[in-house]
Amino acid sequence: MKNHVVHYVTFQYMKRNHKRTVTAFFGIVFMVLLMTCVFVGKDTGIAYLEDMGAARDGKWHASIYDINSEELSEIESMEHVSDLAISKSMGLTAFNLSGNPEKPYLNIRAYSEKCFDWMNIELSEGRFPTETNEIILSESVREDGSSVKIGDEISAEYLTRSITGLVEGVESVFPFQDITVKYGESVEIPKDFPYYAENDSFREDINYTGERQNYRVVGFMKTPGFESGGSACYEAVTWISPEIAAENGGLFNVSLMFDLEDSMTAPSRELRKYSENKTVAFNDYVLAFSGNSSDSTINIIVQAMTLFFLTVIIIASIILIYNLFNMSFEERGRYLGMLCSVGATGRQKRSSVYFEAFFLLLLALPAGFLLGLAVVQGGMMMLQPFVGKIWGIYGRIQDVPVTLNILPERVFCVMVVSIATVFVSAYLPARKISKIGPIECIRGNEQQPKKLHSMDMRLIRRRGVEAMLARNSLRVQRRKTRGIVRSIVVFAVILVVTSFGVQNVTRIVSYRMQDDSSLNYKSDDWDYIFGTMNGDFVDYEAVKEQIQADEGVEAVCEWGTGTFIGTVPNEVFSREYWQALHKVFNLYYHRELTDEEFNEHFSGGRGLLNVVAVNDEMFSQIAETADVDENIIRDAEYPAIVAQDGEVSTENWRVGGMDAERYQFYQIERMTDLEKGEIIPITLYCPDEKKNEDFPLTVSGYASNEQLEMFQFHSEQMWVIIRMDTGEAMNEILMSSDVNDDNYQAIQKHLMVKMNGKATDLPEKLRNMPVVAGGKYFFMDANYARTLADSLNSMIRILLYSFVILASAISMLSLHNSIRGRILGRRQEFAILKSMGATNGQIRKMLYCECGAIMGRSILWAAAIAVPLIFLIREFLIKVLGYMKISFPWIMCGAAVILAAVILLAMTQRCFAQMNQRNVAEDIREERG
Repeated sequence: MKNHVVHYVTFQYMKRNHKRTVTAFFGIVFMVLLMTCVFVGKDTGIAYLEDMGAARDGKWHASIYDINSEELSEIESMEHVSDLAISKSMGLTAFNLSGNPEKPYLNIRAYSEKCFDWMNIELSEGRFPTETNEIILSESVREDGSSVKIGDEISAEYLTRSITGLVEGVESVFPFQDITVKYGESVEIPKDFPYYAENDSFREDINYTGERQNYRVVGFMKTPGFESGGSACYEAVTWISPEIAAENGGLFNVSLMFDLEDSMTAPSRELRKYSENKTVAFNDYVLAFSGNSSDSTINIIVQAMTLFFLTVIIIASIILIYNLFNMSFEERGRYLGMLCSVGATGRQKRSSVYFEAFFLLLLALPAGFLLGLAVVQGGMMMLQPFVGKIWGIYGRIQDVPVTLNILPERVFCVMVVSIATVFVSAYLPARKISKIGPIECIRGNEQQPKKLHSMDMRLIRRRGVEAMLARNSLRVQRRKTRGIVRSIVVFAVILVVTSFGVQNVTRIVSYRMQDDSSLNYKSDDWDYIFGTMNGDFVDYEAVKEQIQADEGVEAVCEWGTGTFIGTVPNEVFSREYWQALHKVFNLYYHRELTDEEFNEHFSGGRGLLNVVAVNDEMFSQIAETADVDENIIRDAEYPAIVAQDGEVSTENWRVGGMDAERYQFYQIERMTDLEKGEIIPITLYCPDEKKNEDFPLTVSGYASNEQLEMFQFHSEQMWVIIRMDTGEAMNEILMSSDVNDDNYQAIQKHLMVKMNGKATDLPEKLRNMPVVAGGKYFFMDANYARTLADSLNSMIRILLYSFVILASAISMLSLHNSIRGRILGRRQEFAILKSMGATNGQIRKMLYCECGAIMGRSILWAAAIAVPLIFLIREFLIKVLGYMKISFPWIMCGAAVILAAVILLAMTQRCFAQMNQRNVAEDIREERG
């Protein structure tokens, strides 16, 4: 018999069973769609994120600063360097044509041809410079009212700026540049320093370097991202070549592009020799999401997530397609048995299954691929605003459109993996059906069990005859029952495992995005924060009264923070803390340190202590939720609640000049082993006495981050919560009595401000206060620090939940087809039961009993698969990131079981209702199959 006859009969069978065929088609479409999302979606996302990163800092991968011509030759010969560009900072010059009196300077940079593109220099008019005497200016020059135009000449006389203190006993503080100028002292200031008009505190000095150059304006560039709006200069760019940059032994900068086919490991190793005495910068905004960041942790997570997605998609798809062919085994076996009786071989019977599978794949591949591209495009549009927040370039996000990145090799991967998945899915049913003889196929009794199932009177008396029938039915139809169980198991495992991943990855992101060594406050309900920075409380109380009295203010919350205010003996820290720190040191030494070697670093030493001072009402609220002893709070002179949460990592601990083997952090759940009632022996430095003084605090209890509503502690140092009056007593020791001294070491006071929506100019007044501009106070938006973590977590949730929805759709198709095939295959059984007097209610009860048994088996199998997976993911996260408290998803497990049970019952009821509309006599007469 020729193959085309078998294929023709198979095609007719597919048309006759169009519902099953459509289900199989959509299942394969979803599989291809998800494959496309994994391969093309990853490339599109990476390309878009790289473009966004490049829009911020440029397209370069790494830069080395202040090199000479000999070093450039060495860099050019590096194996993994694919291209390079030269740049040089020429310096500042006075700009007499400026239309803004607060921007009287030009900062001139020199770029080689490639560097213009790599640094995102876009022309708004004119052309790029091609000679050393040509220059382009920032468009902001004209926007600020300058009359300069193309063709004008600019004479540059390069200079440096410095400021000198003028008033004896007065210091000028510039916190954003970390500059403090004392009387008679001159300090050189950076190029992005603001311009200050004449004042009594300090003066700005100009120092000419002696270098001059005449330039001709040949164009204007769109305001570059590296131009600071608050600086005193505009940006300008001229041309340079490597030969000119190296003249007279000059130093210049080189930006590099790498061949990233493998990873950043080799290029990073090649650049290591320069990092010892040069500044080497990596463009992590471009490298990170491609799995090529200088942070190996990001690389591993990107690769692991890709592998996880691909594995789940393949498994879910195999189960769907396998179930489809397995459920139609009897009907397919009957017509193939007839063909076998007239000469069809086992190979031709196998080809029937493969023909159907690959015929559907041929149609589903283009449909699934196109739908996948649409899903990728839509998903990227959803992620776009969150990416913009992460990059911090809200106004420029529209300049970076989402473009599908369809690489031929990725399309090939989609095709190969899809074909392999369909082949694996169809192989077992095809192999099985090829080995069955024609008589068994035609009779349809190959799968009939040899064991007879008699009545169980005990089961009937205990749970009714419906339960006995349900048990026997499950035993008779084991293959079809297994198909339902497999579908439920995949659905439940996807829900539980992915939800576990979302919960803990977002928790890790939130934890990692918080600042180390500082207090992190929960600012959801607050708008602004105002506070002191150097212990100058002269104006604080007056400002506090104005804030409280303002009509636009709804509520105010006050607290104080003291960072590094004192020290405690190392013995105060817990054993858990020292064990974690020991592991961090091992990473720096690249070996296991003995206890003696580790203890040598801390012998007789002391650790830092920080405090949070709150009013009596807030202290009482914290005590109510925390584990405290009320008697100690009442009786102790200086009671304190210890914040037990902490962290040590390779970021907040440095060991000499060594590099850590990899990034690792360890969450600390108990920062101290001190018992309630024990003393924390704090030592405070008194500037007036010029000596240390003891200030004992009594441990009244402990608080965790979960118990605290206002604050979160995330530090390698110990934090304690004290009353405001205890803080005042500490400040009496910590603060200098000399009004001219700064008191950064004192407990600073802060106000959290919540607005009520009424019109008020209070924020503007606070922002423009001289003491805020001068660095004595600060004023900021309360939620500024949350943007990055929230945006990253939103992206993670969108990606993973979208994956859950699409992967669950495959499982639901498989489950529906399995239930439908099992119900329709029992038409004769139900018809005979009805003819013997069974009611629809009794048959439904039997089906519900079957569903209960199926759910029981599914739960056991899902637990057997999900629990090891969860522990593997947990160990992976701990291995990659370090130890932190990772909770088991009990709630999601319960939700997955309930949802699966509801879906199973609903689908069973619907399929039975559809089948129940048929004629009983016709069902009884119908041949088996």
